[in-house]
Amino acid sequence: MRIDWTYIAGFFDGEGCVTTHLNRARRGSFGTHVIISQSQERGRLLLEAIRDFMATHDIKGYVMRVNRNSSQKPCWNLVVAARPSVERMLRHLSGRVIIKKVIVEDTLRFLKAFPCTRGSVTAERNRAAMRYLNVEAIIVDRKSGMTYAALAEKYQTSPSTIQYRLKSESRRYHEEYRAKRKAEKIRLRETA
Repeated sequence: MRIDWTYIAGFFDGEGCVTTHLNRARRGSFGTHVIISQSQERGRLLLEAIRDFMATHDIKGYVMRVNRNSSQKPCWNLVVAARPSVERMLRHLSGRVIIKKVIVEDTLRFLKAFPCTRGSVTAERNRAAMRYLNVEAIIVDRKSGMTYAALAEKYQTSPSTIQYRLKSESRRYHEEYRAKRKAEKIRLRETA
């Protein structure tokens, strides 16, 4: 089977859609997904082949089963959710789709008008902040009732970075505690 962008555009015209939604986790940014649906096992295999073809063009997607009820015939979605992948996919489809031409063009204009505000600059800033965050102070602030969003604002990073640091610190503390207990048990066995 030969898959190319014209072939994918045909499937998108018939069985595809673009969804845009408000992403509350990212404080008002918009999430955009491209979805192509197919049913039955042959449909899943086809969507996986399309996903593999798009991966060669640096477009990341995943195939998921939509209906979990075993009494219904299986329905599968190919979902492209990462913003850079959505933009790349829509650019490839823009000159090839017929029925959904306006939707593709409008979505590309939308993505250009509302650029991602949490790009690599923020990711790099978060990585740098993680190295210098005072975890003890964050723990004290969190115990006093501050939300993750308030902590992120105070320490100038993202809420997910705060959560990650607290989980990492908790994990490290428990690992140290377990190691001390294990060492103490070994010492008690040796002295007995």
